[in-house]
Amino acid sequence: MMGMGTLITAIAPAIGPTFGGVVISQLGWRWIFIFILPVLLVSLVMGTLSIRQKSELRRVRFDLLSLLLIALTFCGLIYGFSSMTTRPFLSLQVAGAMAAGVVACAGFAFRTLKSSSPILDLRILANLNFAGYVLAFLLFQIASLGLAFILPNYMQLVNGSSALISGLVVLPGALLGAAFAPLGGRILDTLGAKSPLMTGPALALSSLALFLAFGRHLSDAGICGIYVLYMAGMGMSSGNIMTTGLGRLDQRMQSHGNALFNTVQQFAGAVGTSVSAALVAAGQSGAATQAEGTAAGSTLAFGMLLVLLAIQYLTVIKVTLKPFPTPGGR
Repeated sequence: MMGMGTLITAIAPAIGPTFGGVVISQLGWRWIFIFILPVLLVSLVMGTLSIRQKSELRRVRFDLLSLLLIALTFCGLIYGFSSMTTRPFLSLQVAGAMAAGVVACAGFAFRTLKSSSPILDLRILANLNFAGYVLAFLLFQIASLGLAFILPNYMQLVNGSSALISGLVVLPGALLGAAFAPLGGRILDTLGAKSPLMTGPALALSSLALFLAFGRHLSDAGICGIYVLYMAGMGMSSGNIMTTGLGRLDQRMQSHGNALFNTVQQFAGAVGTSVSAALVAAGQSGAATQAEGTAAGSTLAFGMLLVLLAIQYLTVIKVTLKPFPTPGGR
């Protein structure tokens, strides 16, 4: 079931870059937003007509302060990361924004621990096995969204490819990743968590090592082949990390666990893009040409993502093969 859900969420990223490349090449980037509007309206109507409330509703107090603290956390950290490309680290826009985000996050955590009905119960992170899967999911998403930023820019700025060609190059990998999502779920149901959770991250880690090794001289064909390998690993393991992680929680806490995974996914996307952009910009600074600078900055970003995926893989190995002892055996 989780594999099919991951498949659905993977279809749009698979088609998006190619569709965006066609629109930009033929009409201009503003038309992307024009085309999105009717899609959103159709989605709103279909959701309104088809989504049904299955569980019993109950009245709860809405915690406005917690919501504001979450918003400040996201805004501060994301603005700080994104400003790293244009401002020095010890500036109000970078270090100041990050500090505000960290303080807001600490305030939200404190309020959550004191609340009897928190908007997002962080106490589930006391389960170290679940926390390990959340960390692994976070790092995987940072790497994936970082690559989604780096590769099209590399092809256009280093290889001189058009936006359309860049979208077509990543399409096979994106489609394969979408196809592997239900396959990974089937493997999980048949063989257990060990096979997909050991194989998928290993494939992704190997592909990042190849990107790093050939970072200054990647052809479009090379990018396509290596990205296929990465997305096969991503599709096989990403949804299974969520499924296995949620299985470490009691049934009554799984809604909070699912909410935390979704929150982490959104945050990871912003961080992966911002940090990758900052590293690419650092490589471009002072380079003789934009192409040389982009290749150098992309190589730096590949190295950073490789380190994150190595940490992710070690974390998955720990919580899957040698889990922490927890009450109730989960």
